[in-house]
Amino acid sequence: MFYKVKNCIMYDGSRKGLLFSVENGISRIVSEIPEGAETKVIDAKGALLFPAFTDIGAKCYDSSRISRESPETASAAATAGGYRRIVSFGGDCFGDGRVISAKNVSCGARSGIVYGFYGDGNVYDTLCEVKENGGLYISAGIKDTENGGFARGIASKMSGTVGFSRYDECGELAKLLFAAYESGARVHITAIGCREALEMVKTAKKSGAAVTVGVSPFHLALTENDVAFYGANCKLLPPLRSSGDREALREGLFDGSIDTVSSLHTPLSASEKSGVGGSQYGLCSIETTLPSLMTYLPELEDNPRRIGEIMALTPSEIIGEGFSLCEGESADFVIVDKRSELVISSNTLKSKCLNTPFLGQTLLGCNLRLYLNGK
Repeated sequence: MFYKVKNCIMYDGSRKGLLFSVENGISRIVSEIPEGAETKVIDAKGALLFPAFTDIGAKCYDSSRISRESPETASAAATAGGYRRIVSFGGDCFGDGRVISAKNVSCGARSGIVYGFYGDGNVYDTLCEVKENGGLYISAGIKDTENGGFARGIASKMSGTVGFSRYDECGELAKLLFAAYESGARVHITAIGCREALEMVKTAKKSGAAVTVGVSPFHLALTENDVAFYGANCKLLPPLRSSGDREALREGLFDGSIDTVSSLHTPLSASEKSGVGGSQYGLCSIETTLPSLMTYLPELEDNPRRIGEIMALTPSEIIGEGFSLCEGESADFVIVDKRSELVISSNTLKSKCLNTPFLGQTLLGCNLRLYLNGK
């Protein structure tokens, strides 16, 4: 069976439609449909078409905490967000083939995707072994401490916590970047949150370190001042900082200094977000990543190619898949009506959890349809 997606706007402006075949449950993008072949038409009605997304840095499902998520709600949330592949840290993974489970290591790293936290042995030794085995090391780039998930200053004072200083954030990142440079290992930092961290990453890249870096949609949309309005639903690592930091990260996203957008999806129950300052950090975001970008960064609307790069092509390349919408590839794609609006609520989110600052807000680009393997 052949399929034709018509009336779509391709993210890269390459063509006006997409053709693919499905045979024995396997889809393949084709350049043309044979004359007389049975064909079904998918009318995109003028919507944008992107390669299906890849996320590096999410916690999808943990069977030890069933109040957070179930395999069914995790899968539904990922589908609603347009994701074909997710690199998940810790806990269990829902079983529909979309999740790559990153293994936590201190030393003894094997080939493949691993991740680590500072204090778990010598990061340089770990990276040397990652390099030797041709693997990828993923890190948050910031030390998880009892200081919480608010920036030291306005946000920490409002929440009554100590907070993370810029030294807390950049001191640990410096160690990781230098270890990456010395070892030659491939390192991906899930998200950075301040302009100093961005400058350090730029310097490491110029020096030849094999480093890539992401940013969360929250750091592109919000600042530490939003803690007054959203409280614990602004608590994450790295913490939100000033409007100047936000602008620097936005610039880095457009000039290519930042490689990917990471959802940092961490569904938490209401009880886990209760207490002074919110007892735990982490936000529910896999469904709202693209809509929040299109709402808070309207300039992306005129640059769909960049959306395709940061949400799909570059992250898939980083994890070694190199996925694209070229002939012969699987028909994994997302159709997005960029002007559609949706109020984010318990009725519209597929996840069990509502720990998001976007709750109650109207976001653009929420009318999204994910096709995996042509279905």
